[in-house]
Amino acid sequence: MKAISAGVRPGGNGRAILSTLLNLLRVMWCRDERVVKLAGFTAKPNKDEVFHIRQAQAYCAGKYAQWDPKITTPPGLYMLSAAFSAVFNRCDIKTLRALNVLGILGVFFQAFGIHLRRNRQKEPVAEQLQSQDENDELLQKAYMTHTSLNIALFPPLFFFSVLYYTDVLSTLYVMMNYDLFLRTSNTKYARLWTSIEIVFSGLLALLCRQTNIFWVAVFPAALTIVRALKDAATKENKQLSYKHPTPTFSECANDAWASGCVYDGPVRDASFIDFLKTPLTLVLAAARNPVIIVGAVWPYIFLVGLFGTFVVWNGGVVLGDKSNHVATIHLPQMLYIWPYIFFFSWPLLYLYLIRLLWPIMWLTLPEPLLSPLQRIPGVFSTLMTTPSPHPSDLVRALGILSLLASAVIYFNTIIHPFTLADNRHYVFYVFRILRLPLIKYLVTPVYGLCAWSCIQGLGGHASPQTVVLTDDSKGSSETKTKPREVVLRDDSDDGFVSFLLIWLLTTALALCSAPLVEPRYCILPWIMWRLHVPARRPIRDPRVSKAGPRYSAGSNSSSLVRWLYNAYDRQLWLETLWFLAVNAVTGYVFLYRGFEWVQEPGKVQRFMW
Repeated sequence: MKAISAGVRPGGNGRAILSTLLNLLRVMWCRDERVVKLAGFTAKPNKDEVFHIRQAQAYCAGKYAQWDPKITTPPGLYMLSAAFSAVFNRCDIKTLRALNVLGILGVFFQAFGIHLRRNRQKEPVAEQLQSQDENDELLQKAYMTHTSLNIALFPPLFFFSVLYYTDVLSTLYVMMNYDLFLRTSNTKYARLWTSIEIVFSGLLALLCRQTNIFWVAVFPAALTIVRALKDAATKENKQLSYKHPTPTFSECANDAWASGCVYDGPVRDASFIDFLKTPLTLVLAAARNPVIIVGAVWPYIFLVGLFGTFVVWNGGVVLGDKSNHVATIHLPQMLYIWPYIFFFSWPLLYLYLIRLLWPIMWLTLPEPLLSPLQRIPGVFSTLMTTPSPHPSDLVRALGILSLLASAVIYFNTIIHPFTLADNRHYVFYVFRILRLPLIKYLVTPVYGLCAWSCIQGLGGHASPQTVVLTDDSKGSSETKTKPREVVLRDDSDDGFVSFLLIWLLTTALALCSAPLVEPRYCILPWIMWRLHVPARRPIRDPRVSKAGPRYSAGSNSSSLVRWLYNAYDRQLWLETLWFLAVNAVTGYVFLYRGFEWVQEPGKVQRFMW
């Protein structure tokens, strides 16, 4: 393929990389063709934008019966675009792309609203830290704002916010539906009216993408069932009758059937057997309380019924080109999701991976390599407060997981013709490597390590402990005074086994029915995972000092930045920098590293997710 400079020399142009994100937003509304050329971003549609823009402009012209057979998703984006364009009396490519710019802003505010609602429904973090920091309210708002910003900057989502694709609007509607689900436990809202809103927002999400049915119906319905069963057991004052700290299967089953109690523990403390006990007790408790279940999830049942009616009427899930989008069972999708999450969220997960591999690293790496690892922020406290498996247990577990993954790869690997036919997508180059017979099996331990790290990210570290170190030179013990990073605890269900199982089930339903592997399909699984990763921040030993970093209204901006850096999760800063770097690089490659296909001379092809 032939590289094209698009008016700017790529090599050595560091400022071009830094200005890429600004250029992407600026050129959409700029009418100066010289600026458009400088940015290397033409006003022509890119890849599937051709079909989407043509369809949207048909809707703008009132041609609602006209439909492009290449389009497989419902017309939700085009309907909104027609209304949006009517306001500005324009339906050109820049106006249509601007809708997604507003959409990514909506994702930011919606993520903040979800965090705010979840914090109101559980014990405030400020109450947990009241004796340690006077700025907890500001701290919570800063954390929620920062996390919401990072969600909006998520590279596969942010990239399409400057193009005309369905992903941004689809994500926004699903998040709106999830926010309404969170309202259902708030007594200030009428149950009937909120249920109507849930159905309406679910229909909006389905008008953008059919697979959203799993995230607007299955996911919230399952969470609602768990909540309803726990509330029912609590109201009836049912008590667990387990005779041992670790109850047997029969004890869990008897309690679930007799009392409706659900066995559901924190992910951070769960063993493999707990992931079998929890669904068992959920099924038995639900069978014992069918009326409660139906009453709690009727909006989602209604939504599934409407979607089923559409499938029957349409003769299938997919609109348009059905031949290249046939639903199938594609289990390796649940292997690919873990490196996907780890790649983008390693700033939040690297501590868990280091802790898992530490016993092996301790036995195999020389001291000069171990010492720098221990000095990485958060590593020492993680090693001191988080349990670690024995090296032999770790090797055995990885071996079993690798065998299972190898069986899935051998019997069920599907490489869609589109995957290896379009070299504009990064996944094309990934699968050129993964299709090699030896490589696809050698990477199976990587799937297991990434999966363990991502699961631990939902559960967090073990409970805080006082770390006492012995200074051999002085012959005395002294308490470690360096801030230790721990998890802010709450009583919500998102860090529990039931939530993880429901998230896994929904992700599997959404991904394993698709033969095509695309980073865009994993946006919603990542967002739901990221929304429930618990907050972490340094906590000081109150016996040593209560005077940590402080910020007051009269402080200057540098004091605010220093306080924010020291007061809460520093990994958020690393996550922000990582997302900005990925967005800048992919944006730079998109703008300045175009190429031509031999069969289409003179037409610039661009790399994208």
